[in-house]
Formats: sequence, C-alpha cells, structure tokens
Amino acid sequence: MSGAHLEDAALERVQFTDCRLLGVQAAHARLRHVALTRVAAPLSVWVKADAAHLRLDDCDLTEAAFMDADLPGLILRACRLPRTDLRGLRITPRELEGVTVDATQLPDLAHLLGVRVGESLPEPDALP
Repeated sequence: MSGAHLEDAALERVQFTDCRLLGVQAAHARLRHVALTRVAAPLSVWVKADAAHLRLDDCDLTEAAFMDADLPGLILRACRLPRTDLRGLRITPRELEGVTVDATQLPDLAHLLGVRVGESLPEPDALP
C-alpha cells in the first residue's frame, strides 16, 4: 500500500500487519480502532487525521507528519519516530508515560508540554 492516497478515508476496526505504507497520504482521514503492527510507514502523512484509538506497535514512522492530528487513545509501542512531525498535537504528561524519544525530538516534546527550552539556565541570583 506504499504511496496509497487515503485522504478523507474512513477506516473502522482495521488492522495492518507486516506491510509497507511508505509515503501513504492519510490527511483528514477518520480512523476508529485501527492497529498497525510492524508497519514501515516512513514519510507517511497523517495531517489533521481524526484517529480515535489508533494503536501503533513496532512501526517505523521516520519523517512521518502528524501535524494537528486528533489522536485520543493513541498507543505507541516500540515505534521509531526520528524526525517525525508532531506539531499541533495536544498531549499531557500522563499520555507520555513510557515514551522513548531521541534527543532531536526533545524540543518539540517540551513545546507540547508548554516548556521552553533555552540555551542556558539563568543565574540563581537573577531569579525573581
């Protein structure tokens, strides 16, 4: 299914296992109870997807784009996320429990949590 165009698609109770979704275009897709297991989906586009209960196990999401996606109930387990674009996601610390990220993702993750990342900390005597 590499290169498939699933924009505005509606998928319910679907499972993809051991397949390639390289560059799949799923912008604005409506996904309900969808599971991807051992799926290679680098360069995939999930922009503004509405995906309730999406489960991703051992997937490669290198350089995937999830900008402004609504992902309530998202489960990510053992996924590769280098250079994955997560801008616009609404997330709380509870949803991040057990998540592993690489160092390049930390500034974006901090932004999701409302934390500013600066070059250095202020001197203690400069604090209010």
